[in-house]
Amino acid sequence: MNTKHTTGKFSIYENAPGNKHRFLIHDSAGQTIATTTGDPDHAPDYYRALANARLIAAAPDLLAALILAEDRMAVVIENDTDSGQPEDTELVAAWQTALAAIAKATGETA
Repeated sequence: MNTKHTTGKFSIYENAPGNKHRFLIHDSAGQTIATTTGDPDHAPDYYRALANARLIAAAPDLLAALILAEDRMAVVIENDTDSGQPEDTELVAAWQTALAAIAKATGETA
């Protein structure tokens, strides 16, 4: 199966049907792409649902920023390797973590 994530900016809309609060995450076309639900009478549930909605809404921006950072890290690592400088193991670990997270988000293999 070849699928791609929804691109563009995401927005959060709060909706309160019945006794549950739902946070609807919409894409740039206004389509609901995800929903989180929390009970407003149980604060931890409500705030967890809101935090999850915020994280989902930030996903496109986070992925774009991570791709830019990963690309820059790769250049630095390659330049260090070419110049014979000692390898920055923390930078390499961060780069590998970034590659794995990008692969997870895009459905590719790292």
